[in-house]
Amino acid sequence: MATAPSATLVAVSRALARSSIALASSKLYFCIPGLLAGIGVGLKLTNAPFALAMCFSFLFLRKKFLFKSYLAFLFAISVVLGILLSGGFWYLKLWNFY
Repeated sequence: MATAPSATLVAVSRALARSSIALASSKLYFCIPGLLAGIGVGLKLTNAPFALAMCFSFLFLRKKFLFKSYLAFLFAISVVLGILLSGGFWYLKLWNFY
Protein backbone atom coordinates (compact mmCIF):
# COMPACT_ATOMS: atom_id res chain seq x y z
CA MET A 1 0.00 0.00 0.00
CA ALA A 2 1.48 3.31 -1.07
CA THR A 3 1.54 6.17 1.37
CA ALA A 4 1.36 9.86 0.58
CA PRO A 5 5.08 10.66 0.82
CA SER A 6 6.22 7.66 -1.22
CA ALA A 7 6.59 9.66 -4.44
CA THR A 8 8.59 12.27 -2.59
CA LEU A 9 10.84 9.66 -1.00
CA VAL A 10 11.56 8.21 -4.43
CA ALA A 11 12.36 11.67 -5.78
CA VAL A 12 14.65 12.46 -2.84
CA SER A 13 16.47 9.15 -3.15
CA ARG A 14 17.04 9.76 -6.86
CA ALA A 15 18.30 13.27 -6.11
CA LEU A 16 20.67 11.95 -3.45
CA ALA A 17 21.90 9.24 -5.80
CA ARG A 18 22.58 11.80 -8.51
CA SER A 19 24.34 14.13 -6.07
CA SER A 20 27.42 11.93 -6.18
CA ILE A 21 27.71 12.51 -9.94
CA ALA A 22 28.51 16.23 -9.57
CA LEU A 23 25.04 17.69 -9.66
CA ALA A 24 26.04 21.08 -8.34
CA SER A 25 24.86 22.84 -11.49
CA SER A 26 21.34 21.39 -11.55
CA LYS A 27 19.40 22.47 -8.45
CA LEU A 28 16.11 21.37 -9.99
CA TYR A 29 16.70 17.80 -8.84
CA PHE A 30 16.56 19.07 -5.26
CA CYS A 31 13.66 21.51 -5.65
CA ILE A 32 11.14 19.13 -7.24
CA PRO A 33 11.17 16.65 -4.32
CA GLY A 34 10.72 19.58 -1.93
CA LEU A 35 7.79 20.86 -3.92
CA LEU A 36 6.21 17.39 -3.84
CA ALA A 37 6.77 17.14 -0.09
CA GLY A 38 5.26 20.60 0.39
CA ILE A 39 2.19 19.68 -1.62
CA GLY A 40 1.83 16.58 0.53
CA VAL A 41 2.11 18.63 3.71
CA GLY A 42 -0.36 21.19 2.41
CA LEU A 43 -2.91 18.50 1.65
CA LYS A 44 -2.45 16.60 4.91
CA LEU A 45 -0.39 17.94 7.81
CA THR A 46 0.59 14.46 8.99
CA ASN A 47 3.16 14.45 6.17
CA ALA A 48 5.14 17.24 7.87
CA PRO A 49 7.52 14.92 9.78
CA PHE A 50 8.42 13.22 6.51
CA ALA A 51 9.26 16.56 4.89
CA LEU A 52 11.34 17.58 7.90
CA ALA A 53 13.21 14.28 7.89
CA MET A 54 13.88 14.60 4.17
CA CYS A 55 15.29 18.09 4.73
CA PHE A 56 17.65 16.76 7.41
CA SER A 57 18.69 13.90 5.14
CA PHE A 58 20.57 16.34 2.92
CA LEU A 59 22.91 17.09 5.82
CA PHE A 60 24.28 13.54 5.66
CA LEU A 61 25.71 13.81 2.15
CA ARG A 62 29.43 13.38 1.67
CA LYS A 63 29.93 16.94 0.51
CA LYS A 64 31.15 20.15 2.11
CA PHE A 65 28.97 21.54 4.87
CA LEU A 66 28.08 24.74 3.01
CA PHE A 67 26.93 22.76 -0.02
CA LYS A 68 24.88 20.40 2.16
CA SER A 69 23.25 23.25 4.01
CA TYR A 70 22.56 25.03 0.71
CA LEU A 71 20.77 21.94 -0.63
CA ALA A 72 18.79 21.63 2.60
CA PHE A 73 17.85 25.31 2.29
CA LEU A 74 16.71 24.84 -1.32
CA PHE A 75 14.65 21.84 -0.27
CA ALA A 76 13.09 23.74 2.65
CA ILE A 77 12.18 26.73 0.48
CA SER A 78 10.56 24.46 -2.09
CA VAL A 79 8.63 22.70 0.70
CA VAL A 80 7.27 26.06 1.84
CA LEU A 81 6.29 26.90 -1.75
CA GLY A 82 4.52 23.56 -2.08
CA ILE A 83 2.62 24.18 1.16
CA LEU A 84 1.58 27.60 -0.08
CA LEU A 85 0.47 26.20 -3.43
CA SER A 86 -1.64 23.38 -2.07
CA GLY A 87 -2.92 24.62 1.28
CA GLY A 88 -2.06 28.29 1.52
CA PHE A 89 -5.49 29.58 0.59
CA TRP A 90 -7.23 27.37 3.10
CA TYR A 91 -4.73 28.19 5.85
CA LEU A 92 -5.22 31.91 5.25
CA LYS A 93 -9.00 31.49 5.26
CA LEU A 94 -8.86 29.65 8.59
CA TRP A 95 -6.49 32.26 10.01
CA ASN A 96 -8.89 35.08 9.14
CA PHE A 97 -11.98 33.17 10.31
CA TYR A 98 -10.68 32.15 13.71
